[in-house]
Amino acid sequence: MKKILFILAFCSSLLFGGNYFINDDITLKNNIAYLKSNGKKFDGVINEFYETGELMGEKTYKFGMIVDMKTYKISGALASVVTFKNGKAIGGKIFYENVKKDRAMTHADFMRYKLAY
Repeated sequence: MKKILFILAFCSSLLFGGNYFINDDITLKNNIAYLKSNGKKFDGVINEFYETGELMGEKTYKFGMIVDMKTYKISGALASVVTFKNGKAIGGKIFYENVKKDRAMTHADFMRYKLAY
C-alpha cells in the first residue's frame, strides 16, 4: 500500500511540477521537518492519502517549519485550513457541507486536534 501511495505522490509531483512528498519521506526533530534522504530541512508539500487513494491532507513546510495545513473529506471537499507561525497554529477555518455553518477555529479546536506543535 505504501508503494502505491508513493507512486501516486510521485506522479502528482510530475504532473503539477511541485515538491510533493508523503509522511514517510520526512522525519521530525524538535518540530523541524528534515528529509530522510539527505538530512536537510524540508521545503515543500507533504500529501497524505486515504486508504482508497483520495487526498486526505496537505502540509506545507518552509525551512523545516510547518506553515499551513489543509484537510479534505473523502469526497474531496475541503474540511479545514490551518495557518501556522513558528510551528504553532495561529488561525484556521472549518468547512461544513452547509456553508452557513463554516466557522473560524478556536484555541479549543487547536488543542482538540493537537495543532499546538
